[in-house]
Amino acid sequence: MASYQDYVHALMGPAASTAYSFFDENKVVVRRRACSYHSYRPEGMRSMCDDMGEGFMKGYMESDRNFIRTEKTACLSTGSDYCERTFWYKE
Repeated sequence: MASYQDYVHALMGPAASTAYSFFDENKVVVRRRACSYHSYRPEGMRSMCDDMGEGFMKGYMESDRNFIRTEKTACLSTGSDYCERTFWYKE
């Protein structure tokens, strides 16, 4: 999952390519300094982070039986300095 996240974020362009992943035996953490759904949106447009993030998480849950849960631990849209999401997996 960490390799996949790094690869797809690199392909998505400047905002998404600030993402990087780290992991241990039970979780993958993805952190980014900019967000495609928040950082470069037109002035006055609301952030799309919650809408897009939850859609992706639902897709991951449906496609990977080892995926237990996810948590958004930081988000640019809520005033954090970065976005971060943790993915937990079965042992």
